[in-house]
Amino acid sequence: MLVGRDPARCAIHLTEPRVSGVHATMKIEGGTLFVRDEGSNNGVWINGERMPAGAWSKVPPNAALRFGPIQFTVAPA
Repeated sequence: MLVGRDPARCAIHLTEPRVSGVHATMKIEGGTLFVRDEGSNNGVWINGERMPAGAWSKVPPNAALRFGPIQFTVAPA
């Protein structure tokens, strides 16, 4: 599932101008959330740590997940 400003491409549409058109991709495997930065300008952050672009990163339950300046808390299922 794509995350970003481009509503034609992103299922999770964020209108914040500091979020890239396609900012990140998220997926769930085996009940675990993963995120990959798609080369965004302002990064994908998990608990205050910037994730490397192009690599899948595990998002633990209750983590703070941030796309540029937009932050979410990941609640366990």
